[in-house]
Amino acid sequence: TPQSPSTCRTPIGRSRSSRRTSTSPYGWGSSTTRAWCRAKLCTTRWITVASPQYLARRPPLEHPDQLVAHDCLVFVLPRGAPRYWPFRDGNGGTRVIKVSGPLLVDHGEMLLEAALASMGVVQVLPFMVHDLIAEGRLVEVLREHAAPGPPLHALALAGRRTPRVRAFLDLLAETFAQPPWTGESTLPGAS
Repeated sequence: TPQSPSTCRTPIGRSRSSRRTSTSPYGWGSSTTRAWCRAKLCTTRWITVASPQYLARRPPLEHPDQLVAHDCLVFVLPRGAPRYWPFRDGNGGTRVIKVSGPLLVDHGEMLLEAALASMGVVQVLPFMVHDLIAEGRLVEVLREHAAPGPPLHALALAGRRTPRVRAFLDLLAETFAQPPWTGESTLPGAS
């Protein structure tokens, strides 16, 4: 059961931020120090997808090692390095595949547009592609090898919160107790 964000007591530190600009935990702005807390909403898993048209013209993709024969669409992390793809290894652990391909970008929507244009295979989080899979525009591959993804958290200012903010955070906790993109309370491959 997720922790209720409205009663969040898990501080994640302080950020310096301006009341006039951002109150971001990333430290943008400069005039006020604020304390932040977070509450886990749900777990996720990494999901690997491609368009049906791409899959029809390429070799079968049944194991992560076969990605070497495929065009992988790769997300670039803020520090400039590619985000390699994790998969379950069959021994209860996770291994990372160093994928490569024709497109490396730092914008998730661009990766999805490229996948929809049949440019290659992409690994994303389920909420990004749930509707596209339901519509048949993308197909999940390597499901049995899916690795746990990052947990989703609600982030809020610590301390005083208005009733509206508390109600919104509680709504998030309730909504993500049963993730809308799966119909499951815990995603396969997630722990």
